[in-house]
Amino acid sequence: SALKSRIEDARDGHSARIECVVGPSRVGKTMLIHTLWRGNPETKLNGIRQVPVLVVPIQPNISPVLLPTSVLAALGVPLSPRGSTTGVLFNRMIEQLRLTQTKALIFEEASHLVEPGAKVPPRAAGDWFKSLSDTLNITMILFGVPRLERLFQSNEQLRLRASARKEFRPYDFRIPSEQM
Repeated sequence: SALKSRIEDARDGHSARIECVVGPSRVGKTMLIHTLWRGNPETKLNGIRQVPVLVVPIQPNISPVLLPTSVLAALGVPLSPRGSTTGVLFNRMIEQLRLTQTKALIFEEASHLVEPGAKVPPRAAGDWFKSLSDTLNITMILFGVPRLERLFQSNEQLRLRASARKEFRPYDFRIPSEQM
């Protein structure tokens, strides 16, 4: 309900928020993402496509160029052949998110950004999210395993813009009966 309220606030034009939802694998984070997405379907108004909530999967070993490319792909925007720079892709992504009136972005598996050997340094990834939030006044919800907290630890400006992390743990693995 807290995340649903954040999305409703974003759709109503309130200030952007950045949310962090962490939990171990197999606890239902993806089901929660799909519930939030289904509650805010894409529509067409006067022939104009509106995507109020966009789910963006983050692939392992993502690079700086692939961050905006992932958002464009989630929107179904055709991508030009090789040769686009990170800045060009970022600007195209901003333009497309404005055109589709996207108010909230949900990043699935955002913890891939802070895996060992990641191609985007955590501080730079944090700057990217901060810049995106500031440029569009867009709410973002980042989902991942608990290691995602490192993204916020590495970037104080992102951390200051974010709400307290939400842990999605329907069980306590330290308790043997719940572990079973």
